[in-house]
Amino acid sequence: MAWKVYDSMVILRRGLVFCLVLGLLSCGGSKQLVQDKPKIENRTGQYDESFDPLTLNDDDLVIVPDSSGPAQMGSATEQEKRPSPAATKEAEGFRVQILATNNIETASLTEQEANARFESLGHKTYLVFEAPLYKIRIGDCIDRNTAEELRDKAKEYGYSGAFIVKTKVNVIK
Repeated sequence: MAWKVYDSMVILRRGLVFCLVLGLLSCGGSKQLVQDKPKIENRTGQYDESFDPLTLNDDDLVIVPDSSGPAQMGSATEQEKRPSPAATKEAEGFRVQILATNNIETASLTEQEANARFESLGHKTYLVFEAPLYKIRIGDCIDRNTAEELRDKAKEYGYSGAFIVKTKVNVIK
């Protein structure tokens, strides 16, 4: 009986030593795969704008320009029709949402299609990202009746799931 206790103690001790040695070998032999880059503090208030995302050569990367910013493309006559940002203000109102998707390509194509249809009616098209969805909304309606008419027009154009959303809209001062 004493030999059995002695044998089990020896086995237990050897097992502990083996685990300890294995643990030390696995920790001590690892290489540092990622080198830490030194932190560059920006104390001047200046930002480095030399990064160009087009140099990434990433086929999955889609860069969509902001259609509401000052760098808009288009002819001079198109830009003359649009009120300047200084001539507009934000107010409570309504827009009609015609699509919600998690696919940026589908959203961009739908935005272009809706812009072609609704621009002639005097309604602007917006692509809004609210994680994880890209939403296409049209119009800047101040009252609910105008939004309902726009929703009905969207349904006539084939956007059967169109509905009214209460949101901030751009109105001419």
